[in-house]
Amino acid sequence: MANLNLSSFQKTLLLILIFITTTTSLFAQLREDLSNEILVYIQSSELEFPETEQKSIPLANITIFNSELRTVLVRFGVRELQKAF
Repeated sequence: MANLNLSSFQKTLLLILIFITTTTSLFAQLREDLSNEILVYIQSSELEFPETEQKSIPLANITIFNSELRTVLVRFGVRELQKAF
């Protein structure tokens, strides 16, 4: 391994850069608003969102055409859905 002759300032700067890089990536994974969210593709023929809504909608306000889908959502305790795209 190469012998690096770094000054105290360079060592400190290197440690700070490593610390910033690792903590930034760790904090990016800790978003509380995503702790209970999953992304699932459901065909548009299976349910219908209200036209004007762009936020989370209570399950009771969504028209679900497939009774099996409704059963699964209720069984897993889904309270709201949001259209992703």
